[in-house]
Amino acid sequence: MIGLVGFDGMESPTPPSISLIWPWLLWRIWKSRNDLCYNSKSYDAQEVVTKTLDDVKEWFDNQPQGRVPQTRNAAAPQRWKPPTGGTFKCNSDASWKLGSDKCSVGWILRDSTGNGKWFGEKVYPTLLSSLEAEAAAMVWAMRVLDNMGYGEVVFETDSQVLFQAIKDPQQWARLASYVNDIKGPWRNLKPSFSTCGREANGSADLIAKTAFPFSIYHACLECSIPSWLSPSIELEKQYVMSQY
Repeated sequence: MIGLVGFDGMESPTPPSISLIWPWLLWRIWKSRNDLCYNSKSYDAQEVVTKTLDDVKEWFDNQPQGRVPQTRNAAAPQRWKPPTGGTFKCNSDASWKLGSDKCSVGWILRDSTGNGKWFGEKVYPTLLSSLEAEAAAMVWAMRVLDNMGYGEVVFETDSQVLFQAIKDPQQWARLASYVNDIKGPWRNLKPSFSTCGREANGSADLIAKTAFPFSIYHACLECSIPSWLSPSIELEKQYVMSQY
C-alpha cells in the first residue's frame, strides 16, 4: 500500500484526495523527463505539482456525474458549512480547459442561514492554469464585495494549493501578484480564508461552468438568485437548517 511519511517519520495511509492524483503525477513526471532529455527544458517540483493539479481538475470537470472514481473507505462527502451569525461566506471557483482561449469564474455570497445575497460570473481570456483562474475568481469577488462595503467575510475555495499559497506566499512565487491582491489592504473587508472539498463548493462550481459558454469579458452581478441556481442553494440550505 502506498503511504505518506508524516513529520514524525511514521507512515500513514494515503488520503483518497491524494491517492487519486498519482496517475497524473506519474504522467507529468514522465513528460517532464522527456522535455528535459529531448528539448533541454526543465521544470521545478512546484511546476510539476501545479500542472498535475491542473490535469486532475480538468479531468474531473469533464466527467459525467457519477463517473468519478471512488476509493475504498472514502470519507463522507463534505457539506457546505455556514459562517457564524452576523458574518458572510463567499465561495468561489473557476472553469478552465486546456487549449481553450478563455476561462470562466464564479462566486456566491451567503449569510449564516444559507441565503444567497450576491453572486457573480465572469469570463476571462485564458489564464496559464486552473490555479490562476481559481485565484482570479477570489480576487474579483473580494474587489466587488469590498466596493459594496462588506466587512467580515470568509472566502472559501476548493483549491488546496491556493489556500496554501495564501497562508505561505513565499512557497508559491508564481501566484505572488494574486496573493498580494488577496492580502489587501482593503477599505472595508476583514477577510478570513478557508478551504473545502469539491462537494462543498457546488454552487460556485455551477456558476463558473454556466458562464463558460459566454464570450470573453462577459460579466454578471446579481442580488436575485436565478432559477437555474436556486436548487443548488436550497439543497445546501436544507442541510444547514437540519443542523439546528
